[in-house]
Amino acid sequence: SWTVQAAQRLLPPTLDGRALELLEALYDKSLIQLAEGGDGVPRSFLLESIREFALRELLQTDAGDAVSRYLSWYIEFFVQMQREWIEGDPTAGAKLDDEIHNANQGVEWAARLKAPGRGLELAGLLWDHWRRRGMYSEGRRLHRALLSSPDLTREERAQGLSRLGVLAWYQNDLNEAQQCTEASLRLYEQEGNRLKITTSLNNLGLISIDRGSLELGRSYLQRALDGFTATQDDHNRLSVLVNLGMLELDSGNFAEAEERLKHALSLAESARDDATMAILFCNMAECFILQQRRREAAAWLRKAVLASKADAVDLLALENLFLVAAALFAQENRPEEALFAFASHEELRAEGELPITGRTKRLYDSVEPLLVRADAEKLRQGPLGNEEPSRNCRLEAVLSALDAYRDAIPC
Repeated sequence: SWTVQAAQRLLPPTLDGRALELLEALYDKSLIQLAEGGDGVPRSFLLESIREFALRELLQTDAGDAVSRYLSWYIEFFVQMQREWIEGDPTAGAKLDDEIHNANQGVEWAARLKAPGRGLELAGLLWDHWRRRGMYSEGRRLHRALLSSPDLTREERAQGLSRLGVLAWYQNDLNEAQQCTEASLRLYEQEGNRLKITTSLNNLGLISIDRGSLELGRSYLQRALDGFTATQDDHNRLSVLVNLGMLELDSGNFAEAEERLKHALSLAESARDDATMAILFCNMAECFILQQRRREAAAWLRKAVLASKADAVDLLALENLFLVAAALFAQENRPEEALFAFASHEELRAEGELPITGRTKRLYDSVEPLLVRADAEKLRQGPLGNEEPSRNCRLEAVLSALDAYRDAIPC
């Protein structure tokens, strides 16, 4: 679907100023319908059969100019949406949701019509919203299409391979993740791009950890930390510190994990990085759950829930939050809350096509005994009855369950 504003921008110069007239003519012939967008703005849409026919016709013509206008519009739109998101516009999420599928189509057209560089530019702007909405499979498909083109510069190819590697890692496809990340590292080394070289080392560290090579992962992460420290890149240094903290957690070094995560949290607070703070609060909760320190875990988890309600965290972080909550409630022998949180985790995991990894298995083990006696429908509904709960409704339910911990040990 599309807005009148988009139609005005996408029409060729010969039809300038006639967007509303043409839309009304199409509407009168029942070729388009109207609906309200997520932000309340009217949107036009084609019936699916007409849309498929129009798409076939477009691809059989010389559509280069039309696709160029389309890409320009969506690049400008998503730049503006990023700005509005950062500024806290409450309608930004709905606007992005309304346009994300159109923008994905633009990336695909860029790949088909030999404009892969523009496609990668747009894909870079879609990256954060793909992560928030768990569109990992779609992102991988589109990046593979773009990378199949021989018309990319070395820098563009390195960028595309790096992103594809991260998306593959999200879905635990460690072979593709490693192949893409190593290939991008070689290209960045040829370009002499120090920032991207160091970022690739961080990504290789995460892949190595998930392969079970903890010491190799530690080596990569330490090199990345040294590189970002040398360039005074606090934003990326923060990411590496989080990863090192979780590595210590994987290794059972709880005191070291807590120290690393608190150091990262101080940087996130200084940077006012709300999304990373939400993740770190959850990581701290997990650290205490694994030590059976449930009151402290609950206090940190409560902070994570409150920080996650702003729709700033990505799907991967949110599904982990629900799993941490399920593990905590299971330890407290509160099966209804545990199973509801676990069901929320499973729904998000299915949405993002995320596998069960070694890291998540340690929390699964806390919940698994409850599953054998779970009623599937009750599991899905939990304390919300017959409602179809949104993400924020689910977070509210977890928050209510945590109210019993208001006298928790201060963090």
